[in-house]
Amino acid sequence: KVYIIDEVHMLSAGAFNALLKTLEEPPSHAVFILATTEPHRIPATILSRCQRYEFRRIPLDSMIQRLDQIAHSNAIEITPEALKTIASLADGALRDAISILDQARSAFVPPITHDHVLNLVGVVRDQFLQQVAEALIAGDLPELLKLVDQLIMAGRDQARFVTDLAQHLRNLLICQVAADDRLLVRVHSEALADMKKLAERVQYDRLISLIRGLSALLTDLRWAADSRTTLEIGLIRLMDTPQPAAAQARQTVATTALSGQLPTP
Repeated sequence: KVYIIDEVHMLSAGAFNALLKTLEEPPSHAVFILATTEPHRIPATILSRCQRYEFRRIPLDSMIQRLDQIAHSNAIEITPEALKTIASLADGALRDAISILDQARSAFVPPITHDHVLNLVGVVRDQFLQQVAEALIAGDLPELLKLVDQLIMAGRDQARFVTDLAQHLRNLLICQVAADDRLLVRVHSEALADMKKLAERVQYDRLISLIRGLSALLTDLRWAADSRTTLEIGLIRLMDTPQPAAAQARQTVATTALSGQLPTP
């Protein structure tokens, strides 16, 4: 017999003590599988009596291949771009990917597209994120508030939007520093071209500051009574964030170098 104890770190101290005797002298006909994502919460007395196996996230290409096989065997008509989107959203968990695929099959008329998948899980589209990033970086407050209003009226998850926006800014950062950004930025080729243009207009220090600010904003949203006001105020504060001193120093050096003058000590 095989006994699977999922989320085993949730067991109480008394439950672990009761289990310890069985693990010390396991019967020959039984196997215990203890599953957890937090092994540091398992008592050392339990860990010392177990064989430990680390499971890693499934690579994107392998997940896309498996989803394609499942779609083909179940006659699910879905575009390759939609399969890639599902695999990216699952973040290495095949069970989540299959669940999204099954929901999409029930919710939409085939063929299932990239936009269908995004609408299903409530993720903001790449184009919308690009517009928000441009308004945020350019300091265009009216445009930013209009986009926030569109987000609210569409019923999107605001916390998920902040996470996706931070990911989008991270992709802009990758466009600046990576030799081959196609390996790191999982977006359409058209969206990637627009991101590269925007990345050329902003210092990477500024992007890092914005990403950190969005992380703090995400924490504020979790405890906010009025999430819309918190989101708007948080984005306005990010818009007014001063340019990092390091970036200002580099710009000063670059300006003096172009003018042929040395900076004043």
